[in-house]
Amino acid sequence: MKKSICKGDKKKKKEITEEIGRLEEHLEKRQTEELNMWRLTHVTLNDKETEKPEEASKEISKDNCSEQLAHRISKAQKRREKKAIAEKERNQRIIEQEALNAFGKRNTEIEAIKKILSERELMIYEIPSDGHW
Repeated sequence: MKKSICKGDKKKKKEITEEIGRLEEHLEKRQTEELNMWRLTHVTLNDKETEKPEEASKEISKDNCSEQLAHRISKAQKRREKKAIAEKERNQRIIEQEALNAFGKRNTEIEAIKKILSERELMIYEIPSDGHW
């Protein structure tokens, strides 16, 4: 349909874009209905009992609302969320690495140096790097 748009015919172009919008909207509705039906037929089993269809349909409607809100997220918001997730993962890796290094050679050496310095009433000052060599 998109390729059949004539360059000079604005009226036909407008009609075709409206038709495409209606078809896409119809497709989205159909997909959500099929997804809801599939979820209702494939309800997961709990440890003791199965979910009731009413509870499953409520859960599905909540999922649909969250999916619709997800479509409204701007590119900038997605970029910020991606950056925040990357930062959280980075911090988690740093914490894990520090836990692994607690009994490493460097840490034991620093502890020995601190012990010697504390006997002489001195201490080590950590200076954060500024990125300049």
